[in-house]
Amino acid sequence: MFGAAYVGHETPGYFWDYAGYHDQYRQLTEELRRGDWPNFLATITSSLQTSDYNVSPVLPLLPISLLVGDSRLAYILSLILLYLIPASIILVLLIQECWKGSGRGISFWLALGCVLLYPMFWAPTLRGYPDIAALIPMGLAGLLILRTNSMLQASVRQSLWIGLLLWCTFLLRRHFAYSIVAIILVTLSFAGWQVVFADGIRNTLLGRFLRNTLLAGVALLLPALIVQGPLLQKILTTSYGFIYSAYQAETGEKLVTMYERNGPIWTLLAGCGALYATRIRNTKALFCLCVGLLSYAFFQHTQAPGIHHTLPFVFWLAPLAAWPLTLINAQATGRRRAGLGALLLGLLSAVSLPVLAWTDIQRSPLLSWSKPLQARATFPPFRIESYPVLIDLVKELSVPEYTDKQILILASSVELNPSIIASLSPEIAPRVDGAGDVDLRDGFALKKALSADYIITTWEPSLHLPAKHQQVVVIPVRALFDPKNPLAKSYERKSHRSFRLSDGNTVYIFKRTSLPSQEASSWLTAEFRKHYPSWERKDGKIGPHQP
Repeated sequence: MFGAAYVGHETPGYFWDYAGYHDQYRQLTEELRRGDWPNFLATITSSLQTSDYNVSPVLPLLPISLLVGDSRLAYILSLILLYLIPASIILVLLIQECWKGSGRGISFWLALGCVLLYPMFWAPTLRGYPDIAALIPMGLAGLLILRTNSMLQASVRQSLWIGLLLWCTFLLRRHFAYSIVAIILVTLSFAGWQVVFADGIRNTLLGRFLRNTLLAGVALLLPALIVQGPLLQKILTTSYGFIYSAYQAETGEKLVTMYERNGPIWTLLAGCGALYATRIRNTKALFCLCVGLLSYAFFQHTQAPGIHHTLPFVFWLAPLAAWPLTLINAQATGRRRAGLGALLLGLLSAVSLPVLAWTDIQRSPLLSWSKPLQARATFPPFRIESYPVLIDLVKELSVPEYTDKQILILASSVELNPSIIASLSPEIAPRVDGAGDVDLRDGFALKKALSADYIITTWEPSLHLPAKHQQVVVIPVRALFDPKNPLAKSYERKSHRSFRLSDGNTVYIFKRTSLPSQEASSWLTAEFRKHYPSWERKDGKIGPHQP
């Protein structure tokens, strides 16, 4: 019900990562309905082998799409029912495993209620990210590792399962690779520590340690090489820290952002749990703490974590934040225990739900007392403030003048970008494109820019990052508004049609009047090289050389 209400308060026009997997969901559903099995299988195979964002997370959702449709509501509810709830249940089992030796066992239902009130599990899911799917195999692998004493007591079958589950984690979401490395390192460290300090059974433990590590490694690497060989080669030859440097931030800024997303309550709970686990030497809880901290430490060198990137970090820190549940379960009995549990869930609801809710709930006087305890970063339903203006723009682009014409959008902000226009109008989507968003990741699509029949852009470059990282937008936009520029000489601005965005920027349409000259092409190349001297022109693109 909450998921349905959330989607009901959103505007259409989902773009970029908010739309990416929903688009894959719809594409595969359409191919299944047509019975187009060759394209269906080819799409899956190609995606698994080469794509950083492969289709594997949406494959289990397809039966639901065939039954109830591929709408946004069906997609989000599928993520909640098939991924978020199972991942939450697995996390509760992990929590119980960590604290089962500390007094009375934790109530499954109380722990599940608390986990389901954690905003950082809901925020990426409600926004359309399927990353929470990868928590399922990762959590199961972690559960097996803890139950087998860091794999020292694992059987052959359990070792193989651990490796296979870790590969499934990587298959579902590439960026979970950092957490997989953290899990491997912490498991080896904890197991090695026990082997070193074992007395009479040291050789036996060492033999098991080597056997199980080898089996798990084979079960992890073999399917990865068979199914995702080209992708692994791409990963080994690509510096993701370099191409995503535009999304990087200072260490302090990243930590502040993490705190603002988690809020004071969840941060305090995790901190207290970490101190208590260290004090009583709870090795299973400390295992989770080490994996969570290492996962964050490894990932943050690539870029500042987005809301979907934080899932593996907070997943492993959740068993630490669950420590107060052990106190409730250990000290309270009977009705008092149920009353304390209900009170805890009520307080968490007041702190957590406004972070995800729409404006009316966020400003409710009933929740004003909890404002200081809420997370500062909020994730209300997706809305485009310029939605009515963009609808007018889409209507303009749907008239006969633009039929069969290629439209280039030189904008990259939450107010205007090619993805928004394509989402708002599936009819014109095949004719809409961009020339690039982020310099080091995308480069500049020179051929597309010089062959477009119409260019749509804004008076001030419309950006979502600092201008120094989006010269692929800034340079051509400023050229179009300079009458003396060789690029501008091939385009005419339609001054009678303009559109005012909510941020005050104005959208204009440029019509190509002649083919851009070689001078325009050379000017663009030279201008980009002022910012990136190593860039070269190749295959219709200006950008860094890719191996």
